[in-house]
Amino acid sequence: MNNKDHLQLARDLIIKRDLEWAQAHRDLDLKLIEDILSEGYQQIQDDESSIGKSELLASYGSGNRQWNIAESSDHQVQFSGDLAILIGRWRGKGINTEEKFDYSTRFISIYRFEDGSWKMIHDQSAPID
Repeated sequence: MNNKDHLQLARDLIIKRDLEWAQAHRDLDLKLIEDILSEGYQQIQDDESSIGKSELLASYGSGNRQWNIAESSDHQVQFSGDLAILIGRWRGKGINTEEKFDYSTRFISIYRFEDGSWKMIHDQSAPID
């Protein structure tokens, strides 16, 4: 397998991982979400704060959130060393603490190959119309 084939395989694996991420949201599969996230994971929030893996899992595990729609599309993948940078579109719809949400964003997720699989180390999004 040549370098171009390796890059295409890695791109396919990153996109597959992101589609698993969306499915894990719809199913609230905390085990899969935990598996996808690196131990050092950080997510930038709308209020400019950041949360780590344990905070995200606690939020999802609270029982206050339900996802009717969690979709990822329009994927673009770039590589820099052992990092993969995924840019895409996210659509989310559901209920969080009895408040309905329905939004679309452009997102960036950064993955690193760790322990035999791609782990998300960071993500951030910006609302779109």
